[in-house]
Amino acid sequence: MRRLFSNIQALRFVNEYRKGASLAELGRKYGIAKSSAYNYVSAGNAVRRQRHVRRVYTKNALCIGTYLGMWAGDGCRSFEKRANLYRVRFSLHSEDKANAELLNALCRRLFNSEPYYWKTPGVRKVDANLYSKFTYYFPDRYLRVGVDKCRTVALRVPFSRLSKRFLVGFVSGLAITDGCFTLRRFVFSSVSPRLAKQAAAILLQLGFRPQVSCAVRKEPNWAPIWRVRLGVRDATKLLKFVNRTATEIMGRPVVVRSF
Repeated sequence: MRRLFSNIQALRFVNEYRKGASLAELGRKYGIAKSSAYNYVSAGNAVRRQRHVRRVYTKNALCIGTYLGMWAGDGCRSFEKRANLYRVRFSLHSEDKANAELLNALCRRLFNSEPYYWKTPGVRKVDANLYSKFTYYFPDRYLRVGVDKCRTVALRVPFSRLSKRFLVGFVSGLAITDGCFTLRRFVFSSVSPRLAKQAAAILLQLGFRPQVSCAVRKEPNWAPIWRVRLGVRDATKLLKFVNRTATEIMGRPVVVRSF
């Protein structure tokens, strides 16, 4: 008769395997076949992943919001069926080293890993890549993404079900990627009308006074650009929000521009 292990026993089984014990040794110790030992190792890894997922979704509202805001701004994803490869990519400016450090800190906290960076010669852009099925589907819990990600990305969860820390992180992520702090104001630009309107609604809920506008471009098949603007006082306040968020995540501010 096959021996059944509880979740705790399966985790102990995996810990022994990770310390160097072979499947044959574990089989002899617990009186099971080598194939059964392999199945128990797989079950223990599944339990570890489930516990990690629950921990990620319940204790990292600020990190989740910031990561999703950055992904909604400068992220994309792809799946190569032939190689069974899931990839998440962030396109960062080569001089924005603080953004790369913030992304590294977020990935360490959420996924216990760091992205792989690739710089194309002659282009002032750096691609940060994550290869994982979990990170590939991670945005789907909070975001709605269509075939054209840039034009359709938006929050799928009502604001009433999201915490203030999540909303602060999400706005901070959008400001870091698709936002621009100038000498007189802050401007966030997007080709997704829902995302721009949601960003304005979140800013309004946090005590800001945003203005939303739409600019139609003359080029054929180019989507209109939606902009969310803030005045000097609100832009200064948002800058403090962003720097406070980055300081809590990675220990230092990410935007150093002064007004």
